[in-house]
Amino acid sequence: MSTPSKQPEANHCMSKVPLGVLILAVLNLLVGLLMLIGSSIFPADYTWLILGSLLSSIPNAHLIIALIYILLGVGLLTLSRWAWWLDIIFAVISLVILLLDFPNIALIPFVVNLIIILYLNQGSIRRKFKV
Repeated sequence: MSTPSKQPEANHCMSKVPLGVLILAVLNLLVGLLMLIGSSIFPADYTWLILGSLLSSIPNAHLIIALIYILLGVGLLTLSRWAWWLDIIFAVISLVILLLDFPNIALIPFVVNLIIILYLNQGSIRRKFKV
């Protein structure tokens, strides 16, 4: 009599991650890594797309933001409750910072952060994160 094979825990955990959360996690990781690598791959002229012009003027803001993006990516992949909260807080703060830059609002990050907030607040996604 054969016993049912167990999937490795990592594969089992990854199969529970909704596709949208997986995409969001990978994007967070990529943005964080690109920001850490530096201006040779991610030119400083384009940091405003992610940070907005107000935040990109703060020294070392890119390093702090990069580490937060990486932390969020890992937390989202593991469906950690703190990652859900941190991503929501981070997206809201980003929206506020972008609005403070009115009338020069960076439209792409504004829309992306708004979509993140709406997506993460869907009932099925909130249940996955147990919030």
